[in-house]
Amino acid sequence: ELSNVESSMDFEFRRSAFVNAGYVHVDENYLGHTYPQDRARVFAQWTAWRPLAVDLDAWAGDAIEYDAAALAWGESYTMNVTAHPDPRVTTTANVVRYRLARAPRGGDYIALWLVGVNTNAQFTRRLSVRVYPQYDSHARHLDVNALVGYVIQPGTVFYAGVNSGWDKDLAHSTRRPTSRQIFAKASWRFAR
Repeated sequence: ELSNVESSMDFEFRRSAFVNAGYVHVDENYLGHTYPQDRARVFAQWTAWRPLAVDLDAWAGDAIEYDAAALAWGESYTMNVTAHPDPRVTTTANVVRYRLARAPRGGDYIALWLVGVNTNAQFTRRLSVRVYPQYDSHARHLDVNALVGYVIQPGTVFYAGVNSGWDKDLAHSTRRPTSRQIFAKASWRFAR
């Protein structure tokens, strides 16, 4: 059960920068107890230069530590950066920092970084490639996904790709593979 009150204000600067800042109050009922939570929140976006766009979404304030069923301090920062270095190439980096702690400067229940960089390249009208590495600092896990697409005719496409994962072996300070998957997929459009 959840009740929510939110107040915010929007600011726009020269049509290329936008900021929304506000306050959120949430009453969350968990295991028969109501936890009042107050958070500050900000979202900012910058799009002044066409080949680059940046946005930041952040909040800080009260949160619930569900394992201990206790009120805690939480903060989350998400930054997305999209770049178009070439009309046929798009790269989007996504960085998330999440922290749940006893107090703002107290010991952490959990603190992690999630980082991913998705790059898409369209070499021709028919041939495209996507590569997406992702890292989770809490699990110490790295994933890399790659996909090649080839359009035979509109609606008929062949895909081939690979998904791989590695975990850090703390005892030996090396990475060991956790998954490897190679796949192919075809979709065919039957024209009349």
